Amino acid sequence: MAKKVFGMEYVPAYNGDSDGLVQEFEEGSAQTFGAGSPVILSSGQVVQAVALNAVLGNVVLVGFALRAASGVQGTRLPVRIARPNDVYIVKMESDDTFAAADVELVGFELKRTSTGDVVVDKDTVSNPKVLILGTEEVNADGTKTPTAGGVVRVKIRNVAANIYGAV
Repeated sequence: MAKKVFGMEYVPAYNGDSDGLVQEFEEGSAQTFGAGSPVILSSGQVVQAVALNAVLGNVVLVGFALRAASGVQGTRLPVRIARPNDVYIVKMESDDTFAAADVELVGFELKRTSTGDVVVDKDTVSNPKVLILGTEEVNADGTKTPTAGGVVRVKIRNVAANIYGAV
């Protein structure tokens, strides 16, 4: 069963474990992010990685918050660590469509929409966070036909790989 994370689903069957690597970090000052938000480390504390309606950009993704921020600095917060090669299922941005040529291309950026969901943004490749592995859209007859805003399987890249066991 996939674990829903802020528009992204962590898929244990693709990753060989049940919940991935989860670690607790102290929350930064005045944080207001929701459960599943992409987070980064700032002075050893987790903070929101990106504002609404923006791409993650030139940040090193630590992972995804597993509960909403409390707003109190220093509160312990569980984070699913974004490990290199972890596989997630995620939607494409509403105006983007998966194409066979996208598979294992250079990589694409993750964007946080105005509603807070995380999607793959094919228009931005300057700081790629994911590598598309294929479409997850299956028709009734078993064929796969991608649609705009459709669902794809992605592999995480460009993350804080040196974080394992370091906290």
